[in-house]
Amino acid sequence: MKWIIVCLGLILVLAAENAFSQECPKWGDAAGALKYLEDNKANSSTLDPVCINRAFATLSHSRSSAEALVGLLDFERSTEHDDFKTRGGKYPAIGALMSIGKAAIAYLIKAIKESDSELVRTNAGDALGAINRPLCPRCNGQVGSGGKQA
Repeated sequence: MKWIIVCLGLILVLAAENAFSQECPKWGDAAGALKYLEDNKANSSTLDPVCINRAFATLSHSRSSAEALVGLLDFERSTEHDDFKTRGGKYPAIGALMSIGKAAIAYLIKAIKESDSELVRTNAGDALGAINRPLCPRCNGQVGSGGKQA
């Protein structure tokens, strides 16, 4: 009889855990990813980093997400369990905007000029600087030329 009670208790605990677990956005669902991030922005540091990474990775493949990503420049992801801590890891919109590239530039400049948040302005500047930074500063725009003219 004890085993039945223990098993039932375990089943209830597992069922409750599943009922309260986070629902990650699906890969490729930009609208779902954006909704997930916007709905959870206030408690972003408690979210599953895997779900956050998936959402930002999905948005980073869509140039039309650039403006929405600028609105998420202050979205903070927990880096507690990261081996290598970076500003882009803590604020994943930076990396997503870097992936989008030049299509994000006008939105980043607007954020720098108009945002009341110092954090948003700083992160926009970081993303903008990374987008405009040449891959090889001595290559005159030619990647892999080792600094020599081709």
